[in-house]
Amino acid sequence: MMLRRKALSIAFLLAAFVPQGCPAQDPSSDGTVSLQATQLPIPASLFGILPIGLWWGASWPPFTFYGAVTAATWNMIEPQRGAVNFKRVDDVVNEAAQHNEHVILILGDVPSWAFCNPSSAKTGGPSQPACNVAAWTTYVRYVVSRYSKNPTVEGYELWNEPNNATFFHGSTSSLVQMNCAAFKAIKQIQPSALVLTAGINAQESSWTYLQNYASAGGLNCADVLAEHFYVAPKPPEAMLRKIAIVRKIAQTYRPGMPIWNTETGWRIINHDRNLASYQADWAGRFLTDDESVAYVGRAYLLTWAAGVSRLYWYAWGHASMGLNEFDLKTPKRAAYAYTQMQSWLVGYQLSSCKRSTAGVWQCNLQKQGDQALIAWSESNKTTLSVPSNFHAAQELTGAQQSIRGNSFQLGIIPVRFTER
Repeated sequence: MMLRRKALSIAFLLAAFVPQGCPAQDPSSDGTVSLQATQLPIPASLFGILPIGLWWGASWPPFTFYGAVTAATWNMIEPQRGAVNFKRVDDVVNEAAQHNEHVILILGDVPSWAFCNPSSAKTGGPSQPACNVAAWTTYVRYVVSRYSKNPTVEGYELWNEPNNATFFHGSTSSLVQMNCAAFKAIKQIQPSALVLTAGINAQESSWTYLQNYASAGGLNCADVLAEHFYVAPKPPEAMLRKIAIVRKIAQTYRPGMPIWNTETGWRIINHDRNLASYQADWAGRFLTDDESVAYVGRAYLLTWAAGVSRLYWYAWGHASMGLNEFDLKTPKRAAYAYTQMQSWLVGYQLSSCKRSTAGVWQCNLQKQGDQALIAWSESNKTTLSVPSNFHAAQELTGAQQSIRGNSFQLGIIPVRFTER
C-alpha cells in the first residue's frame, strides 16, 4: 500500500488537473484520432474506485488505489426525521483511512419526510427536491461538520445521476438551487474541500440536461465537473465522443473547469457464479477475461489522454460489474490489470496518443529520460512495427512477450514496450 499522502490544496489540484489539450478531431469517427494530454506527470489520483456492498459481506479492495466514491445521502443518514445514523458512511471512511486512501462523499437523495407532499413518495422511488432548502442545508452541514477535520474525506459530489428518473424527480432549477446551497455550506465549514457538480450520467439524452444545468449556474457552484461516462457494452474508445461533448459544454460555461469521470464500468464474467439477469442488464453481455483486462487498461489511459483527470471504476463489491468474483472478495484478472496499469502510468508524462485508420492505438510516455510505448488494437490481431529503440514488451496481464525483429503481434490487450 502507498504511504499516506499529504492533503493537497484545492488550488494545486485545480491548477494541475485543468485539461491542456483537446482531441484534434471528432473522436467518434472511424478514422485517425490524435489526443494531446497535459504534459504534467500522471498522478496517482487518476485511479479511483467505488467500493460497494460492504454491508452485504464484500471485502475492502485488496489492491492500491488513490480514492473512493461512496454515498452519504440524506435518506441513508436520516431516513426518519431526527434519526441520524452515520454508520455506513463511517465504515467506508474508516476503511479508506486504514489503507491511506481518500474519499469523495455523494450527497443528495432527500428522504420522503422532507418532501413537500410526503404522501406522494413511493417505496424505493426517485427522490424529489427538498421542500425546505434550509432543511436540506442542515443535512449538508451535518455531513460536512462530521468529516471536515478528517483528512481522508477529500470532497463531496452534489448528487448522483439527477438526469436518471431512478434517482431524481425534479426540475433542473430546483437541483441547481440545492447544489448551490450545499456548495455555500460546504465552503463555509471546509474551505479546502473539493466540491463536484451533480454526477450526470452521460447517456445520449443527457447533453440537453447538462447544458440546462450549466446555464442555470450549476457549474459555478462546484470546483469540478463530474460525469458518469458509461458506454457499456461498447468499448472504452466510445467514451471519447462523450468526453468531447462534455468538454465543449464546459468550455462554454466554465472554461478550464476540471472534469472527472466519477463512475464507469462494465459487466465482467465471474468464475464462481454468474446470474444472467442479476442487475446491470442495461450494460449488455459479460466481458471475457481478456476483454475486461483490455478495457481496464484502455479506459484509464484514454481517460487521461482525453483531458479527464480522474476515473472512479464501478465497482468493487458488485456481483456482476465487480473487479471481484461473485463472492465479493476474490479479485479477478481485471483487478490485477488495474494494479498493473497504475505502475505503467503513474509518474509518466503522456506525450501523444494516436489511433490509426486500422484501429491501432499507440500512446507514447516518458519519465526521467525513460521512454515507453503502450499499444493495442481495437479488434483484430495485427502486426505492429515496433520502433527500434524498444527491446522489451509486457502485456497488461503481466506476461513478458517477445519482439521478433521489429514486429509484434498486437491484440486487444494493451502491451507496454520499453527500452530495456
